[in-house]
Amino acid sequence: MAILLLLPLLIYLIYGPLPALLRKYWTREKLRKETDKTQLVLTFDDGPDSRYTQEILAVLARYQVKAVFFLVGNKALKQHKIVTQILAEGHQLGFHSMQHKNGLLVGPFSQKKDFFHWQA
Repeated sequence: MAILLLLPLLIYLIYGPLPALLRKYWTREKLRKETDKTQLVLTFDDGPDSRYTQEILAVLARYQVKAVFFLVGNKALKQHKIVTQILAEGHQLGFHSMQHKNGLLVGPFSQKKDFFHWQA
């Protein structure tokens, strides 16, 4: 009887948080570039945001700093003018999946589907 009570929890852990945590901590590779200079990469995640991204771009332009913007696909589709501006100002883009759901809650199969949504 106890196994029946624990089975849903076990299934949830195997399907959700455990694969996400294993992938995050056991397959992480650090990207390193051999150089004599100390470098810092400035990143902004989960955008574009109709209010804050414009303000961030203005500050970056004022100080002549480049950044990487990791965009959520659904937001980028709605804010395509900001995406165009980010690229026009010389910044780089990264893809944060279409909806950027919490991997600990949705599981690896849903995460993969969300990330590769654009290939469908």
